[in-house]
Amino acid sequence: MKWSEEDLLKIQNLGKKSVAEIKSKLNSYLKRREEEQNKTEPINSFVDQLLSIFPLRDREVVEGRFGLWDGIKKTLEEIGERFGLTREGIRQIERKAIKTLLYSVTKGKVEDYIKTLANETVIPFIKETGGVATEDELVNLLSIEPKQKVRTKMAISFLSNIYFKNTFPFLPYLVEIEKDIYGLDSPTKILYEQIIRLARSRLEKEGKPLRLDELTVYVLKCLECNDKTAEKFINRSLLTTKDLTRFGDDNEIGLLEWSELTKKKMAEMALSEMGEPAHYTQIALWMEKLFPDRVPFNPCNVHATLQSHKDDVFVWRSPGVYGLKSWGLEKPPYVKEYLIELLHQSDKPLHIDQLKEEVLKVSNCKEASVFMTLDLNEEIFVKYPEGFYGLCEWEV
Repeated sequence: MKWSEEDLLKIQNLGKKSVAEIKSKLNSYLKRREEEQNKTEPINSFVDQLLSIFPLRDREVVEGRFGLWDGIKKTLEEIGERFGLTREGIRQIERKAIKTLLYSVTKGKVEDYIKTLANETVIPFIKETGGVATEDELVNLLSIEPKQKVRTKMAISFLSNIYFKNTFPFLPYLVEIEKDIYGLDSPTKILYEQIIRLARSRLEKEGKPLRLDELTVYVLKCLECNDKTAEKFINRSLLTTKDLTRFGDDNEIGLLEWSELTKKKMAEMALSEMGEPAHYTQIALWMEKLFPDRVPFNPCNVHATLQSHKDDVFVWRSPGVYGLKSWGLEKPPYVKEYLIELLHQSDKPLHIDQLKEEVLKVSNCKEASVFMTLDLNEEIFVKYPEGFYGLCEWEV
């Protein structure tokens, strides 16, 4: 005999725990089944379903052109080589597929899917996180698992390109309040812009980064509001905007334009105190000593700052070691170029010991580097008996 769900729930006595157990388990099962039936299809699977109408070759052409599998968009030539077709042949397959995808029935299906995903997933997430979300956060949200992030991003890009005129697919249900940053409506955008203006004005007046909680309290007072929802929105706005950036232990907020300028100036001051070229790890330690309120300084970030300003402020001396240009330092010459210069100046062959001695005075390299440079560049240097070297151009 087959029992219906309603009849099973009406049973009053199947043992001491029968009613409680059956009702609990059956209700749990029905709830899970309802959730699964109502669950929106992942965006990757949805795109796969759209493309399932095509023959395998046509589908792979579209996937390759839009980078749907590995995030890398293939050229017409690359795909043509795979299938033994010309660029024009691949172009025609792509055009025909796109035309098919733009049929009114398919387009309506895509719009309905995006609307459902926006209402069930995207909008609730933005509300929960404080009213603001970045595009990257939304891509993470829509990814089934972290390793699917690239495919999710390319699937969104595909839908954007084909159906939404290269705009973010969820834009009909959201407002772009800053590039790649989204809110729920126009009032959200207005409030967001007001918060950033107030924070920027305060930071410019102070001339230094401020703690996030201090800046949040200031903006709250300016807006004359004092509720948790507003505080959460202000926090999210300050941490999300691209006009501001985090400093120190990430609990301080400052202007974006201060970021590299501040690091550069602090590194310059640290080297001035040290008085001689130093390794970037040592420079980072001195920066912590001079600016304890900004600690910690990541040595790798300090190294990146030194490298990005090595032409105007810092001078590379050897691997990882930098000095100041104001000291009159210059970047050590490359070994090959300096060897050529030495031989040109002497206008005669020089012994390897003499060349090695001169090179090591200005370049922090190993002795073996001098030997290798001379021996591996046979088109430039000529080796004479008894360890002497000259230039090939002399032989002409």
